[in-house]
Amino acid sequence: MYLLRLVVTYFAGVFLAIGSPSTYLFAEISSTTLPTGGNVVSGNITISTPEVGKMNVDQTSNQGIINWNTFNVGSSASVHFNQPSVKSSILNNVLSGTSIIHGSIFSNGRLILVNPTGILTGPTSAIRAEGAILSTLKITNNNFLNNNFSFSTNSASSITTKGNINGEYVALISPEISNKGKITTNVATALAAGDDVRLSISDSNLLTVAVNPSKLKTSIKNEGNIKTQNGIVTLKTDVAQSVVDEIVKTDDAKAKGLVTENGVVKLVTNTGTIEAKDIKIDAGSKGSSEISGKLNSNSNTSNGGTIEVTAKDINVNAATISADGKTGGGKVLIGGDWQGSGDLLQATYLNIDDATKISADALVSGSGGTIVAWSNIKDENSLTKVNGALSAKGIDGDGGQIETSGASLFYENIKVDASSKNGSLGLWLLDPTNLTVGSSEASSYVSALASANVEVEADNTITVNNEIDYNGASSPGTLTFTATSTVLNANVGSSNQSIDIIFASAVKLGDDITINTRGGDLTLNSTLDSNTSSAKELTVSGSTGTVTFTGNIGSSYRLSGIDVTAATVNVGGNILTSSSSGTSNTGSNLGWTYYRFNGYYGASGGSSADNLANYSGKTPNRTTNVTQLRDTDSSDNKSYRYEAYFIPDESGEWKMQVGSDDYSHAYVGTAGQTLTALKNITEDGLWNDANNQNYMWAHSPGRHGVAWSSNRNSKNKDHDGTEKTRTFVAGEAYPFLYYWGENTGGAAGYMIIEDPSGNSSNTSNYTNNNLDNTFYRNVTSVSSSGSNLRLNGAVVLTGASTIDANNDAISFTSTVNGNSSGRNLTVDSGTANTTFSGNVGGSTALADISLTGAVIDAAALTASGDITYTNSGSSTISGAISASSFTKAGSGQLTFKPSDATGDITLSAGSTVLSAASVMNNLSGSANINTDGNNLELNNTSTTTYSGVLSGSGNITKSGTGRINLSGTNTYSGTTTISNGTLGITSAGKIGNGSYSGTLSNSGTFLYASSADQTLSGVISGTGGITASGSGTVTLSGSNTLTGSVTLSGSGSVTASHANALGSAPTIVANSTSSVLTVGSVTLPSLNVTGSDIRLNSGITTTGRQNYAGNVLVAAGTTGSPVEFTTTNKNINFRGTLKGQGNAKARSITINAGTGNVLFGDRVGYAFNGVTVDTTNTADSFYAMVVTGDEITIKGDVMTYEEQTYNGSILIGSTASNGTTRTLLSMDPKVVFNGTVNDTVSGKHTLIAKAVEIDRGSNATPTVDFKSTVGKTVALANYQGLTGYQSTGANYGVIDTSNPFGTATGTGQKMTSTTSSSNNDNAKKAQRGVQQFKKSFRSRNNRSIFQTNTFRFGGKGDSVSFGKSVDIIYGDSPEFGAPVKTLRGNPNRGGFGGGEGLFGRLFGNSSPDIGTGPNAPNDPNFKPGDFKAGVNNEFKNSGPDRNIKELFRTFKGGEGKFFNPYASERGKVDVENTPNNTQQDIRLEDEDA
Repeated sequence: MYLLRLVVTYFAGVFLAIGSPSTYLFAEISSTTLPTGGNVVSGNITISTPEVGKMNVDQTSNQGIINWNTFNVGSSASVHFNQPSVKSSILNNVLSGTSIIHGSIFSNGRLILVNPTGILTGPTSAIRAEGAILSTLKITNNNFLNNNFSFSTNSASSITTKGNINGEYVALISPEISNKGKITTNVATALAAGDDVRLSISDSNLLTVAVNPSKLKTSIKNEGNIKTQNGIVTLKTDVAQSVVDEIVKTDDAKAKGLVTENGVVKLVTNTGTIEAKDIKIDAGSKGSSEISGKLNSNSNTSNGGTIEVTAKDINVNAATISADGKTGGGKVLIGGDWQGSGDLLQATYLNIDDATKISADALVSGSGGTIVAWSNIKDENSLTKVNGALSAKGIDGDGGQIETSGASLFYENIKVDASSKNGSLGLWLLDPTNLTVGSSEASSYVSALASANVEVEADNTITVNNEIDYNGASSPGTLTFTATSTVLNANVGSSNQSIDIIFASAVKLGDDITINTRGGDLTLNSTLDSNTSSAKELTVSGSTGTVTFTGNIGSSYRLSGIDVTAATVNVGGNILTSSSSGTSNTGSNLGWTYYRFNGYYGASGGSSADNLANYSGKTPNRTTNVTQLRDTDSSDNKSYRYEAYFIPDESGEWKMQVGSDDYSHAYVGTAGQTLTALKNITEDGLWNDANNQNYMWAHSPGRHGVAWSSNRNSKNKDHDGTEKTRTFVAGEAYPFLYYWGENTGGAAGYMIIEDPSGNSSNTSNYTNNNLDNTFYRNVTSVSSSGSNLRLNGAVVLTGASTIDANNDAISFTSTVNGNSSGRNLTVDSGTANTTFSGNVGGSTALADISLTGAVIDAAALTASGDITYTNSGSSTISGAISASSFTKAGSGQLTFKPSDATGDITLSAGSTVLSAASVMNNLSGSANINTDGNNLELNNTSTTTYSGVLSGSGNITKSGTGRINLSGTNTYSGTTTISNGTLGITSAGKIGNGSYSGTLSNSGTFLYASSADQTLSGVISGTGGITASGSGTVTLSGSNTLTGSVTLSGSGSVTASHANALGSAPTIVANSTSSVLTVGSVTLPSLNVTGSDIRLNSGITTTGRQNYAGNVLVAAGTTGSPVEFTTTNKNINFRGTLKGQGNAKARSITINAGTGNVLFGDRVGYAFNGVTVDTTNTADSFYAMVVTGDEITIKGDVMTYEEQTYNGSILIGSTASNGTTRTLLSMDPKVVFNGTVNDTVSGKHTLIAKAVEIDRGSNATPTVDFKSTVGKTVALANYQGLTGYQSTGANYGVIDTSNPFGTATGTGQKMTSTTSSSNNDNAKKAQRGVQQFKKSFRSRNNRSIFQTNTFRFGGKGDSVSFGKSVDIIYGDSPEFGAPVKTLRGNPNRGGFGGGEGLFGRLFGNSSPDIGTGPNAPNDPNFKPGDFKAGVNNEFKNSGPDRNIKELFRTFKGGEGKFFNPYASERGKVDVENTPNNTQQDIRLEDEDA
């Protein structure tokens, strides 16, 4: 019965599959229908149907593929995909029929269902998976298995969802997608409509979608609900142009809803609800998006999310779009990003109706968000219409920002709110191409200003024809105008509240204009000029506000007058007004008149045959007015001429460079000359004849096919012309002509121009550059009557400013300052007067001040640079002068007070005699100063150099935090006080002519950086420091009381020749071995040297301790006269390395701390470890070294070329990085320990003492001598005393074992046991070996001849061990020897009758009869225990306890050998350790036998 039901279900599915879409969309299938014909293509998968209407798909592999004949699920049926993990994937390919799903599909991993025919999920369906991907586009098995989720198709199909789909992520992929159900995900939802789609899935399940333009009709419709609470929802589609063309041609395309009113294909429609943290809807560059319903990116925990809607056309009708957030508003970007920035697709058409509400509000705290309604402003056909309500409100942050922009912009019924409950108002930005402000626009701005800042922006020009007068009750936002230029034909301001007004670009006055801010701020960020042939006057009523002029005023045309009243007037550029009578020029109609002629008027390549006479009298075939220096046609055999008047807005040198394909010439005439007059000159012959050269501004020979470079610093020399310079006067009109020709390949001419301030632009698109107000097609000369220039308020210079009234009076009724240092001020009233009622530069010093006029009356003048005062009348400066230099010029008399000249003084020549106590700020120059007994204070706030000579008996005081360098040979004899900052002696400078006996009281820094030597014999006191950094030596010979440190920098050198020369607690700071300290034959109180490195050119003797924190390089002492470091029973600490400079055999060293301690914190001498021996290398190490102290701590390796003697208790340690083995290496005679030797940490460190003969016998016998106990208090891990010859070609300290040499005493002592188990085991083993010796070798009285308490065979316990470089001689060696055997049975002469070698000397004449045994003890039957010492052997009179160590010493071969009575195939064994000093002591293991 069950099988029959399955068959019926299958045929029902097949029947439905072959029906029309309208049939199967609403068709019913059996409630228990399940997928059929499942064939496993890849992976480990089992398909089962445990009961009717239920299917299990059990997957044990990470990936799997099933091909199904059909895939339908009835309303009561369910399919369960059981997968190994959430990252497991299964691909279900449906081979026939549309998939109809009314029931449930469950998956705990990634479920991919692909049906090219179509997929329908009904209202009762439920799909739940970790990740669900439904696609009618195919994916290849190979791509799937390689995690390449690329889907494609060439046939139309669709996905319709009406039920529920749940998962971490969901993707619907099909040419046509319709969601009428509910999709709920945690991370991502993607609806991708197209025929070629690539899906990427990140490890965190984020989806990235790429859709190539489809060749099939595509669409996405969301009428249901999509919710991805914490993730992103993406709706993306795109079509090819061919699809667009086909749909547009469809009959009644608009009526059928296929295209918009603008004829753009509808691709994305949303009438449902989408909720997600981020929402992205993209209909591509050829489609439209229709948005109604709800787009919700709100957050009740954080900031609102991001909503992006992009398409060619966008219609938003009665929609609710919100990105509100608890802690701040989010982003809503419709048609593009802010000001068209970023990569977001820009719309061509955007319509937002008046029923739409868009918000990006802060709900509980934070700032408002961002709303952008944008169409591509660079497309002249773009249109933006916004009539809805836009809100970006803040709470405790600022209001947000709202932009409505397009080439054409309409906003008649818009409602904007960017207010904030507790913060500042936000911004409403309007940005069309051109904007004319009439009555309705002015009304909209006034209304919006109550709740937002309003920025009116245009790509080109804003023209204000209607007065904008804010009269609201609340404080308004800021009104900003941004365009190429803003023309004011009406007043702007407020009649009720204070308002801030900003003109972000050039302003032109079309009438006499009043701007009233009622206490608010007025900012003009660019130039201000008249826009008519008649000079206009500007009146600004700022009351308590600030008025800021950033650019030049009157540069193109001098205004008739300027009257500004404000609390503060910021001036960033020049202010130019007209005189009582005069003539100025004004230009109109920006750009050039363009003429094109048939015929190429020049030789190919632009040779000297170019004849401009060919232009004369010719009729052009095209004439037009242009603002672009480029012809866009591609015609050959053409010539061109451009004409204009050049009216510079700035006087000075202007630079020009031109370029074209084949040739180009630019000419400029003289001021007042007409274009006709200039053409008569230029077109009378060759381009470069004498007349033309006088007017040539720039030229290029041209080179066809080479691209123009707009960067003057990367010119192609064969193409771009040489840059030329001409000098012009601002406001004058100069005729300008530009010629070029095109032989073949199309025409293109270019020009770069740079003004005197360095502003430059490639003028190939002239209207977009920053020098627009320079070239005009027409010019008018105008006479005008001027008025005075009055600035009534505190003036603040925000840039370099020239204020020129053209022989009219100039008055400043308050102070003049800079907003920061470095502002230059030039004031020129010509033959009229200038008055400064307040201080100039008193609050913030100006840079340079240049004043020119008849009578110039001023209060105080303060500048950080130069002051030039040029007056032709009798003038007065009533206040102080403060400047780096003050220059009086002009024929008039100047009355001022020299004692008030407390600013910077530059004395460029001559000499000065002080008539009273004086203060000179930042003194510089070379003129000599004679104090004449008067005190002189040098107050520096910066660094200056005075190269003159200070002389006289007056006292010198250095004050101020800055630094003055005295580089002359100063001879003053008074005292010197440094109360602050730095007094430097530099170059070859001196004080006291090199020997100064005056006192030096120092609370700052005395810097000696001179190349001359200097002696300071007077008392130096104070807490200040002394720094020596020059090549000259500073000798301190006074009984100084200073408490500051002495710093040696670079090659600085200090000599202390008095016990208190460095103070009572001397501290030296040095960081270089080029820095030198020398102490004469004096005893210092103590010495503390900090820093990384120092060179000592003497020994140091102190009563107190010596501490050297860094590395020490000793450059004193000789072989026979060691350099000495001595304290009176105080510690001497060398915490860094200690080295000798140059030839180590040139100097020895003695360190004597008495009962104090000595610390070597790092290596002493050459870093020899791992370095091949070089007999010529004697660097860094000392010759001989004697160290005396109570405790001597050695933490680094030591190398000398002669003996090392340690008088005191030795502690062996290490640094954090140099290992636990310490090697003390003497490369010629000996290492002597006259005190105990112990570890700093029990059992941690190994000591290797080596005396190595490097030159084979020319010096004393190598000796290592431990004269006291080793490791008795704190045991070492090991220690050795090694002697011998240096092995040639090996590393330093490697001993030549083939020729033993030297003496090591005190080795083999028993040390305190360590806790190491391995050491204990070795000790026990060695002890057993010693006991075997005792049993085997006995004297007559049956006592052992080895006394282990006096003849130690090991370093620990009773172990038998030997030091490095010991030869072990085995029993089969001739050196061992043997007793002489006598015949068995002779009672009187039994045993051995004598013998040679060690064995014979020990046991010769022994009495036992050993039978017929061999003469040598290497026979297996030989037993040493059979022997007793003979009556004639060397022990016969010595007693049983004689120490056989003495016998070893007298035996041939000397020290360095030990004998093992057992035979060995190895013969002699060299036990020299490896160069890394890590080999353990040799231990007798054979003796265990």
